[in-house]
Amino acid sequence: MDDWKQARVVLELPGMAAIQPSHQLIYQEVAGTAYGCDVYLPPSHQPGQLHPTILFVHGEGPAEILFDAKDWGQYVSWG
Repeated sequence: MDDWKQARVVLELPGMAAIQPSHQLIYQEVAGTAYGCDVYLPPSHQPGQLHPTILFVHGEGPAEILFDAKDWGQYVSWG
């Protein structure tokens, strides 16, 4: 039933496999609930270095469907 969540982008570019994401970096905590995100940096990243940024916002929907949206193939395969 969740096969569609694993679907990745069709085109892969050289170097995409070298990117290692940092998972669940906490960016805010409200009323005891920690909110996290995954950050994908180029392999050559140095501390303090700035990069162009893309922010994926999946929109609104039932929590039981969207709870793992950041792990869906369509998002993680952008690397």
